[in-house]
Amino acid sequence: MDNKEAIEALRDLLDTTQEYPHLDGMTMFGEALNMAIAALEQQEKDRWRPFRCRKTTEDDCSSFDYIMDCELPEDGQEILITVNNNRHEPVQKDTFFGGGGEECALDSGYDLCDEAVAWMPLPEPYQEDKA
Repeated sequence: MDNKEAIEALRDLLDTTQEYPHLDGMTMFGEALNMAIAALEQQEKDRWRPFRCRKTTEDDCSSFDYIMDCELPEDGQEILITVNNNRHEPVQKDTFFGGGGEECALDSGYDLCDEAVAWMPLPEPYQEDKA
């Protein structure tokens, strides 16, 4: 089971707890489920996503030799990338341009099929607990 499947299962369970609010402990159990869902959603958001390229086929109707075959950032999105390159820091901030698997690039110029290994969204800025 991956995080997305676990989130769906917990949401189903949460729906069930809301059908029986009169039972002892259901409110606390619902709060615990909400916390678990939030933690899994944050973990899913903060994970590294690999860049994967594949050779195009006739079915792709593309003039490019390779096409991106993975989850991609939004056009113009600032991201963190992992670089497979000994000349520079292995983790860097970059900006992704393009979309749809064709004509996409990083502002840094790193090749998405060879040098850039993975990406993830930038983390949220630190905020002090208000508690």
